[in-house]
Amino acid sequence: MYRSPNFQTYYESLAIPGEDRSVRNRLEDVENKDCVRAKTGYIANTSSLSGYIDGPHSGHLIAFSFLVNNYSCATSYVTDWHDSVVSVLLSEY
Repeated sequence: MYRSPNFQTYYESLAIPGEDRSVRNRLEDVENKDCVRAKTGYIANTSSLSGYIDGPHSGHLIAFSFLVNNYSCATSYVTDWHDSVVSVLLSEY
């Protein structure tokens, strides 16, 4: 998608954590969360988080996609894991 002439429109359609739609309550208290654009997904013990990080330290755009399939723990545990990985990426890049 990055090379598509429609990338900017697509990117701007993704939600910003702490502000928009399905990620409104995600990445709370995480510095630079406004550098993330993401989309969630969930169906029958499968949870995903995909999007982009506009690296606050590197200036590089990083694509990410996490899919946890057939889990047997609470969904909140999986979403917290997604958020923790995004938080590490934000702090490193």
